[in-house]
Amino acid sequence: TIPDEETCWRFIDNFFEYINPQLPIIDKTNFYETYTDLRNPPSLLLLNSVLFVGAWHTNSESENPEEQFESVRIAQIFLKRARFLYEYSIECEPIALIQSLLCFCFNNENMSNIAKNDYYWIHTAVGVAYAYNLHQKPASSLTPYKRKMYKRLYWILFFKDRITAFGYSRPSAINVTDCDQEMLTVSDLSNSGMTHLEQIYLINLVKFGKLLDKIGAIQHEITKLYTNKRPVLHLMKKCDLIMIKFLQNLPKELKFKFNDKSTHSFLSLMSLSQYYTLLIVIHRANILRHSADVYPSWAITFQAVQMIKLLSDCLVAKNLIKKVALLSHNTLTSPAIIMLYHLLNEDEKISKIANEFFLRILGIWRATYRKFPVVYPMMCIFGYIYNSEEHLKEIVKSVAPKYNSAGNSPGNIAKADVSQEPNKAPLKLPDLSFIVNPGFRIHNMVDPFNLNSDPNASKFEDLGVNFDKLFSESVFAKGETLVPKLDLESISRKSKLRPQPQNQMSPNVEMS
Repeated sequence: TIPDEETCWRFIDNFFEYINPQLPIIDKTNFYETYTDLRNPPSLLLLNSVLFVGAWHTNSESENPEEQFESVRIAQIFLKRARFLYEYSIECEPIALIQSLLCFCFNNENMSNIAKNDYYWIHTAVGVAYAYNLHQKPASSLTPYKRKMYKRLYWILFFKDRITAFGYSRPSAINVTDCDQEMLTVSDLSNSGMTHLEQIYLINLVKFGKLLDKIGAIQHEITKLYTNKRPVLHLMKKCDLIMIKFLQNLPKELKFKFNDKSTHSFLSLMSLSQYYTLLIVIHRANILRHSADVYPSWAITFQAVQMIKLLSDCLVAKNLIKKVALLSHNTLTSPAIIMLYHLLNEDEKISKIANEFFLRILGIWRATYRKFPVVYPMMCIFGYIYNSEEHLKEIVKSVAPKYNSAGNSPGNIAKADVSQEPNKAPLKLPDLSFIVNPGFRIHNMVDPFNLNSDPNASKFEDLGVNFDKLFSESVFAKGETLVPKLDLESISRKSKLRPQPQNQMSPNVEMS
């Protein structure tokens, strides 16, 4: 009962053009060789799974809501069929079974914590992988294709396990100490229909999963030490040094540079967006601990947000924003939280940058929420807060209680006036002007971790970390503009984007 073959191949081609490169779960060459007869496929489960993802990300560029919902409806039919085949154990071949479960990860039914989301399907796929010993070195009796796919699927599961566990703040499923599977190499991906860029991108995804392991362990240790009022500065430095090393070791093909169009690939955009999102998460945690007075976490997060915005601008300019994986849309949430803090910043330049950022991100969410329903509640929540100065001030007070409207600078910190009325002067956040200059350093900061020292003697003129190396290039460097910028002078509170009821939302969204 599948559609006509022309429609099916359109969905399949779409899957391999846009989705499989982001997470190469299927060998493209093998699929096109073995699925020539769609009426008699090797795996009916995998075929419906691929059709589901391909239909969901159809090439239709129409902004007509009815046409968009129709493509989603068709995709959901394929998904229901695939899940029916899975639930009734029609498929027992491990490669096709795991590939199908990974395809299910592209669907998020709702925002419930107990929904069958990507975290649920990854854990299910990991259970299947362990049952078929994918975590062990493949037996020599297997065909070369199966040996390569077992190895590739295990490391893809490792990456997805780590990034979903990190995103949902839940335990991971794979214990690498139980694994004797060798590390993925380029030779394992040869003759698979993957380009060289796609090959090194996948290998880098695995390395990013290992990076999440290291950072997660350090952050866990920081939490324990901070709870006991013990020094944590050395661990923050360790986190940043690990991040710097990862960025330096990134293959040149994946180092997106705004002034070099040869690096403007879809996969380089995805790689750096994941990196800067992790950087924001690390330093936002430091801000929430109210310990950013001795470490430049405010500046680092602000600059990382600018990097993510410019990467998003490039995706919009290339008309690829609707093709990215669901998790990448969620990466806009952390930058949005950081920019909430700066909408009321007394520094006019900083507040305008934050304002421009929100107009851009809210526009992206409005343009993509039909395909990615999970962004709709984020769009409504952030849009509501964005238009409420009272709520904004409460949020700023929660993360920067030592800064108030009395003009306190980071070197002269006073207790916040929590009774301040919402309509009074804006709150003053830490001064970010120094991040425009290269090699920024923090001066005259009080060290809250060294409880026995003289506060006046605690000065960190150099924290021992070259923070510029956390970034691929300066955000504030003059260069070619990827898309036309907003006229910041014309932006006012009255012109801000406001969330609307779902049945009144306009389908036509100006992305710029």
